Amino acid sequence: MNGKWPEVTSFFFTVVNNAIVVYIFLLTIPYLVIYLLAARKIYREHLLRPAYDEQLYEELAPPLSVLLHAQAGAVRTAEVIEHLLDINYHRYEIVVVGDMGRDDSLNRLKKEYDLKEIRSRIAYSGSGPASRQVRAVYRSERHRHVIIVDQADTGTASALNAGLAVAQYPYVAAPDLSERAELDRDAFRTLVRPLMETPLGTEVVAVGGSSGFINTGDLGFTGRKETLPRHPLVVMQVIEYLRRSLLGKVGTSQYHLLTAVSGAFALFKRSWVIEAGGYQAEGLDKDLDLILRIYRLTMDKGSLAKVVYVPEPVCWREAPASLSVLRKQRSRGQQGIFAILWKNKSMLWNRRYGLTGFVSVPYFIHTEIIGPILELCGVLLILLGFTTRLVATEISIALTVMMLLYGSLLSAGAVLMGEWRFRRYRHGFDLLRLFGLAMTESIWFRPLMMVWRCEGLLKALLSLSPAGERADTVPVADRKTAE
Repeated sequence: MNGKWPEVTSFFFTVVNNAIVVYIFLLTIPYLVIYLLAARKIYREHLLRPAYDEQLYEELAPPLSVLLHAQAGAVRTAEVIEHLLDINYHRYEIVVVGDMGRDDSLNRLKKEYDLKEIRSRIAYSGSGPASRQVRAVYRSERHRHVIIVDQADTGTASALNAGLAVAQYPYVAAPDLSERAELDRDAFRTLVRPLMETPLGTEVVAVGGSSGFINTGDLGFTGRKETLPRHPLVVMQVIEYLRRSLLGKVGTSQYHLLTAVSGAFALFKRSWVIEAGGYQAEGLDKDLDLILRIYRLTMDKGSLAKVVYVPEPVCWREAPASLSVLRKQRSRGQQGIFAILWKNKSMLWNRRYGLTGFVSVPYFIHTEIIGPILELCGVLLILLGFTTRLVATEISIALTVMMLLYGSLLSAGAVLMGEWRFRRYRHGFDLLRLFGLAMTESIWFRPLMMVWRCEGLLKALLSLSPAGERADTVPVADRKTAE
């Protein structure tokens, strides 16, 4: 048996290597289809743009409610409000929710915006009992569309549900406007475009938009950015986001297969959000959690309501330029994605949810959960092949070439498509940098992301209780009390 053990081991690794090579090859087929679908949609949207702008000038677009959770004090809250007041849109309201008595924020905002308390009864949405912990609601006399809600601090989801209860317009958005992010001046106009173009009788329940990345220190609420970030790590995140948004979202959204809209800024129809149970997840994963619950609701009701995606940047943010910060971001994000997919695991291969259950959810699980694990296995097998005699050298070389070409060519294609559509960067050198770094993605950037995402998956699995539920799903209020 000992004499046969090397042969058995070599045969096993050869089979696994060949399986991974075939898997990567077959995976390129759906990616190519999605690529062509995305190119077709982007081209059609480019042709429709003049008519859409003319409609907007006639002010036919629906009014919006912007929900914000104030966590950073009165100074930062006022900065965000001033930024939103400068947005180029004809009719919207800003609903800010937070524990205003915690740091004297309420008194400061009263002076800044001449707040007057609204004493009429609030029609609570029913999206959660925590939204009832509202102390008072104020409206600015200086800017009548600015509303401040003073609420006991019970977390982001509770704050957004309180804002949802106060909001009066049919569409709501809850952008994540930290100190490292801002909205484009035309963000609202961009997101309502699908609402304007959708034929009568078709309902759009959610619209997502992409994010753009800029240099650290360039945030200034100045609208469109046209300079490529200087740091190579940030440029790689630009390329990665182009691939995810143009190939993974634009191509799938037109066939009701989109499982995630923008984590930075997405627009939802208020009535559907309330019926789906309001906001439940914390952080940037709140939109993924909400969109999956809305999908389930549309299928349960037999509705043909749509979720769409627009590729134009609606939010600008400073991407991490430090490996340590990026590692924490990716690991934490992977844990959140796993938690939400685990929560909605009953959708997988479920006939009740149609293409969403049979195509989009499995595809999302593959790209976010299975993909990093298989890539890590492939890298380990490559190393074994080159350092031992367990795997034939030619097989290891074939696997290496496949993995390098797979990621790099997809990213290079996304760069070319993005520049063809948006003409975002005026300098030819910027485009050369984008294309050149895209071809190096599989050498250094993608392996790092693979390891950090696997790290996040491991932490997520370790957080599961023996009963199969996540151990960190204690309500925010109870968690703070325990701490």
